[in-house]
Amino acid sequence: MQTVDVGELAVSAYRKVVPDWIVEPLLAMADRLRGARVIHLSATPYGGGVSELLRSAVPLYNDLGVRATWKIISGEPAFFAVTKKLHNALQGGTEPITDAEIRLYEETSRRNAEQLSADPDFADCDFVFVHDPQPAAVLSFSDTTGAPSVWRCHVDTSQPAPGAWDYLGKFVEGYDATVFTLPDFVPPTLPRDRADIICPAIDPLSPKNMSLDDRTAHAVLNWIGIEPDRPLVTQVSRFDPWKDPLGVIEAFRLVRPEVPGLQLALVGSMALDDPEGWEVYRSISDASRDDPDIHVFTNLTGVGNVEVNAFQKFSSVMIQKSIREGFGLVVSEALWKGTPIVAGRAGGIPLQVADDTGGVLVDSTEDCARELLDLLQDPGRAAALGASGRERVRRHFLLPRLLLDELTLLDGLAHGDPPGALMTRPTTAIPSAGWPSHPAARRPPSSTTAVPTPSAPSGAAPRSGQGRRRDGPAVARRRAALERRNRGLDRARAGPPDAPAQRGRGRVPVLPGHRGHPARDLAAARGRIALARPRGPEPVRAVRQARDRHRVATARLGPRDGHRSGGRGRAQRLAAPAPRAAAAQVVVFRNHGLAAGISLAHPHSQVAGLPVLSAGTRRELESARVHHRDHGRRLAEEQLEAALSEGKRVVFADDHVVAYTPFAPIAAYEVRIFPHRARPDFATANAEEIHATARCLRAALAALRAELGDPAYNIVVRTAPGGYETAPFLAWSLQLVPRLEIPAGLELATGVPVTTVAPEHAAARLRTAVGPAEVR
Repeated sequence: MQTVDVGELAVSAYRKVVPDWIVEPLLAMADRLRGARVIHLSATPYGGGVSELLRSAVPLYNDLGVRATWKIISGEPAFFAVTKKLHNALQGGTEPITDAEIRLYEETSRRNAEQLSADPDFADCDFVFVHDPQPAAVLSFSDTTGAPSVWRCHVDTSQPAPGAWDYLGKFVEGYDATVFTLPDFVPPTLPRDRADIICPAIDPLSPKNMSLDDRTAHAVLNWIGIEPDRPLVTQVSRFDPWKDPLGVIEAFRLVRPEVPGLQLALVGSMALDDPEGWEVYRSISDASRDDPDIHVFTNLTGVGNVEVNAFQKFSSVMIQKSIREGFGLVVSEALWKGTPIVAGRAGGIPLQVADDTGGVLVDSTEDCARELLDLLQDPGRAAALGASGRERVRRHFLLPRLLLDELTLLDGLAHGDPPGALMTRPTTAIPSAGWPSHPAARRPPSSTTAVPTPSAPSGAAPRSGQGRRRDGPAVARRRAALERRNRGLDRARAGPPDAPAQRGRGRVPVLPGHRGHPARDLAAARGRIALARPRGPEPVRAVRQARDRHRVATARLGPRDGHRSGGRGRAQRLAAPAPRAAAAQVVVFRNHGLAAGISLAHPHSQVAGLPVLSAGTRRELESARVHHRDHGRRLAEEQLEAALSEGKRVVFADDHVVAYTPFAPIAAYEVRIFPHRARPDFATANAEEIHATARCLRAALAALRAELGDPAYNIVVRTAPGGYETAPFLAWSLQLVPRLEIPAGLELATGVPVTTVAPEHAAARLRTAVGPAEVR
């Protein structure tokens, strides 16, 4: 049995692109499994998503201290023809599998099982991962080692042909756990407590996904016959009928008359275990033979990972017109380059192209042509979709997150947890010295308490048997930490409640180059949005002023009252066409107390319109735009992530919003409320986000009241101005600014705010002042 040689990779190299809230739990989980031995068994060392995943994952396993090897089964071409038929049948194909083919499949599996049983790596392993249908039966014929086994299914098995799963399921029943890409892929006859849901991921540092400058991409494509000065659309996939390459050609020909000079590239990979690929390749060649604008490339004609990288980066729009799909990693690959995609609504693609990020989902050739044309004719929208798609991939679909999910599964299997429950245990469950050498030592102490993984944010895949969504254990752990903070369990780490306010030891908020802190908070502290010309000479005028019906403090309202008097009404007023049509910038705010500029005695909110964008707003817009251009993500999201990773400045949080004190506050006890789902326009916030924001704001106000009496304050909704409601570099937020200090000479001379209370101490005091009962 062949062992695949892999290179060396280091997890530390991924810190530049992967969030810390994924990397840190990954390192902790790897430490629990240090010394464990894992075998990955698959069908081919090249071609297709599985081989690409393993080529990067196996060396990272080893770098983490988990000893991994990758084995390849062998078989005659007739065997792989059978496994391709079985693969298609699991995805709904109707071609029957004969008794002779079943005998060939089992005989080949038995021969591979004999080779595996004789392999010393197999005899000593602690876990076995078997990938897809081709090697699924091997363990049924091999000598047992007692090591937990996992069958990893990368295909869409939601609607298998009659009898296909009944046959393969007999072999899958022998595995300790199964892993599927989506909950819908889990066959109904498979016990849900034995099925885990883990999405695949891409390696952002591999040759296919590493950063490639425009000049290099231009030269690579020019070398293989693409004219870089003409618009280009590309589909990268196996040559497989489920990818509908002929439908792509048809859609291209519908669009070409409207886009002069348009080119189409079909880039395919010929895999060892896919003999059907040559038939599809011939049909594509026949359909494009007399069309000089259609280019067909394969890995056998000199197009490798770097060339695919160049295609995905340089194309105006990518296409993935899948009819059935497992996950479709090429979607995340394209989005990682910031290129928008038009993709079929199949398999795991909607998980990657979700919430209006990354591209457009289609259901027919006509839909594909229409959306392709729209993006080609609207480069601004295409760029915005590409940028938002890259950020979604960064947060959800990069390789370290996949490794964390897999190691968490293995850790659970070692402790007897059902795969569908993915439990996390205290780190004392496994000695820090590494992986125990005796199976009995792998059981946790009887006093160890298993903590279920919390639910995850919108866009994550549901976990079988739990009835809730998840985004991988990294996000789940972050949420668990936030819940602990809301319960006040980290007060000691943040500082005692009676810590001195450090009066007289002013904190200047801008520390350029200060390592470990988001010095860029200053840009966010003064708004966000981009350059725009004045829309008219009219003076500033109030659009609408809203009154609360009763003279009561907002902090004393009940949760429902806070929701009713707060965000939803403001969002609806902000979304109304009259204010936006009449002003370049609409401002929603609330003043409380004389020091905050109150003009009426009773509590009230205001919506005001400005005919121009102020100079400050234009600077902030430009800063946010440039940061997004240079870093590929929102400045506001980096600030939020920094607050979450540091922990001490978080005040409250739930599944929808986070309240924290900025690193560079413009006033003592300033609080920012950000949604997890970053969107430029407050008017697009959904009901759950509005309700969560109102709850969080009410809790913050109650905390201020308990800590400071009844201070004056301003509340401002930071949202996109007119014309920037879909700008990918903006994110709406709520800003609560207590008016406790009077600006002095330094502030007036420099414009730099100086506060007398460190934000870490302010957050600790606010957490202490109001307990978790206020956030519900």
